Parts: sequence; C-alpha cells; structure tokens
Amino acid sequence: MMIAIALLGVFWGLAEYFGPRLLNIPSGSNDSSGSQGTANMNVTLLIDFGNGTKLWFNDTKVARTENFYTVTYNDVRGDLEAVWNGYPLNAHLVYKIMGYGCGSTSPGCNGYWSLWVWNASIGCWSYSEVGADLVSVQGVTMVAWYFANNDPHSFPGNCS
Repeated sequence: MMIAIALLGVFWGLAEYFGPRLLNIPSGSNDSSGSQGTANMNVTLLIDFGNGTKLWFNDTKVARTENFYTVTYNDVRGDLEAVWNGYPLNAHLVYKIMGYGCGSTSPGCNGYWSLWVWNASIGCWSYSEVGADLVSVQGVTMVAWYFANNDPHSFPGNCS
C-alpha cells in the first residue's frame, strides 16, 4: 500500500512537470477567471558597485506590467534594502543592494545608488529622473544601478 502511494506521488509530480511541456500549453491560456494572461518580455539589469565589480542580469523574463524596482528585487532575490517614499515620489529609496551601500542611518557614508536607463537610440545611459518603481519594463528594457560617492552624472557612458 505504501509503495502504491509513493508511486502515485512520483507519477503525479512527473505529470505536473512534463504534462504542460508535452502538450505545449502556454501558461495562462486556461484561465478560468476569464482574464487574459499577461504577456512576458525580457529585460536586462546591471548592478555596478562603482569599484570595478559589475553584475549583469541578462534576459530576465518579466510580465509587461512590472517595474524595475520589482525586477531588481527579484533578480537579487530580495537582498535589497529600501525605504518607501509615498506621495509625491511614490517610489523606493534604495540604499543597499546585495549588502553593498550605505545604511539608511550609516554615519560617515556618503555614497548612494543612482538609477540609469539605457537609451538604445543613441547608445548611452541617461540618469533616471524617477524612481525604479516608476520605470516600466514596457517603456525601458535595460537599467543600471550605480553606486557612487559623488555626482550621479559621473556614470561611465552617460548621454551628457
């Protein structure tokens, strides 16, 4: 009896894993609520620690309704410290990414994370005038977080 239950569990798990792949059923296509599934797209995130270390998160698949705060949070698996600023900013102030940066009350730390948006039409980075929460993946497909102790317009390759 125990062997039959164990085998049933194994077959059930295999069916859940391979079933949609064998049948090639697109995710969200059988939504009983009547709503349409959200189309996905690929985006790229760069985290430049300002000390020569750069991490690229290439071709992250996200829903078209996402923003780059959510993309960043998910790419770094929640290893992000930020403070929510409500009206009028309605965005997070990110002060640590992957343990690097300044604490919200760190004495003697003058550095900060700035957000940059890739301008594909002219091939350079533009300083973001809004927070990552307000940068939609529909309008922008690549952003960079840059940690610096000085003027944010010092990011290499900027459009200035």
